[in-house]
Amino acid sequence: PCRYTLNDTRKLLYQLVAYLPNKVSKMQKHTKNYLKRLNLTETDEIFCAQCGVLAVDLHHIQFKSQGGSDEPENIIALCRLHHLAAHQFNTQEHRDLLTTLQAKIFGI
Repeated sequence: PCRYTLNDTRKLLYQLVAYLPNKVSKMQKHTKNYLKRLNLTETDEIFCAQCGVLAVDLHHIQFKSQGGSDEPENIIALCRLHHLAAHQFNTQEHRDLLTTLQAKIFGI
């Protein structure tokens, strides 16, 4: 078993981020937009919209390279497994599923 608690791990992570160059540690626009829309801070835990485990990625439902935006309605929190799946199965059907899940989160 790990001897570190979740809070210990967070503290270590924040210390590590403090040593990174400013441009690396700056929060990206889509992350700021998403957190603001949900009234969250960067220290709040966010959970995967598909399975409920701790989310590690914010995914653009419609890829920016395909005309997607940084608006919160185009962003969904996913765990690593579901983020990888979103890229692997980048079909309209899968994007529709993510959009439906996102609408439930935002109460649309």
